[in-house]
Amino acid sequence: MAGQLQMSKAPVREALAALRRLGWVEVIPRSGYRVAPVTLRDAGPLRTAAVARARGRRTGGQARGTATRRGRGAAGVLPA
Repeated sequence: MAGQLQMSKAPVREALAALRRLGWVEVIPRSGYRVAPVTLRDAGPLRTAAVARARGRRTGGQARGTATRRGRGAAGVLPA
């Protein structure tokens, strides 16, 4: 992925680690990462955030820097 983005591996690794802590990606041992399954419960806040972003606004969680998935604070296959 870093090669495709023409950047070093460190920022990609850090971004994937942050997404993992938020519950958005899952680690596949000795393979890479994959986007975590999205449930109907997750879809509501995702749609709200997408609409707000399309309108150029920040959602409450984005404004505070605390947007999380499934109420957790700190998480296709993406190659490692």
